[in-house]
Amino acid sequence: MNIPLYYLRHYQSIEKTFWTSICEHSIQIAQHTICYLTPLNSPAFNFIYLQPDSTSHAFMQAHNLFVSQKKNHTLVIPEEMLQQVVTEAESLGYKRDSVTTAMALTLVKQNEVELPDNQVDIVLANHDLSLWAKPLVSAFYLSEEHDQVIQEYVRYHEDALQQGAPQFHLVLLVNGEPATSMTVTIEGTLARFDDIGTEPSH
Repeated sequence: MNIPLYYLRHYQSIEKTFWTSICEHSIQIAQHTICYLTPLNSPAFNFIYLQPDSTSHAFMQAHNLFVSQKKNHTLVIPEEMLQQVVTEAESLGYKRDSVTTAMALTLVKQNEVELPDNQVDIVLANHDLSLWAKPLVSAFYLSEEHDQVIQEYVRYHEDALQQGAPQFHLVLLVNGEPATSMTVTIEGTLARFDDIGTEPSH
C-alpha cells in the first residue's frame, strides 16, 4: 500500500475506532498487533490484525489467544508483510483467502453524480437498524447461520450507538424500498465507510 505515512496513520486510527466500537473485546497484543473478538464464532467478525512492524512473537501471542478461545478467526496481513509472515502462518494452518483493498476519496476532487430518474432518498437509520440491515442480508452470505449472524451484527451496532460510537447508518431508498446500506464512522475530518451492501436487484 503505497500511501503517505500521514494518511496511513489516520486510516489505522479510524479503522481501530470502528472495530473497537462493535467488538466485545479489542486486545492490543503489542504496538502493531491487535485482536478483535465477538461472541460469534465466525471468522468474519473475529480477527488478528497485523500492522506494518508487527513482530513474529506478537503474532504468535495473538494466535495462541484465539486457539485458547477455540474461536474461528481471520488473519489480516498487510501486503508489505506477506513474505515475512506467510510461511509461519501457513505452518499454523492458515489458508489464503482473499485480498482486500483500502481506497481513499478526496471530496474536493469528487465529480458530481447524476441521480437516476426514479425516486431516490438517503435516510439515517440509527433509530431503526432493521431497515439498515435489509440490504446486508441479501448482499452477504456468511454461513448456514446467516440470519443469526446478521441479527447479532445488528445488535453489536445497536450497543455501539448506545455507547456513543461516532457512527451513522445510512440507507439508500429506491421508490421507498431499501436498496443499499452503509455505515459511516466519523473521526475528526475523516470518514470511513463500512458494511456497504446492495440488493442484487439493484
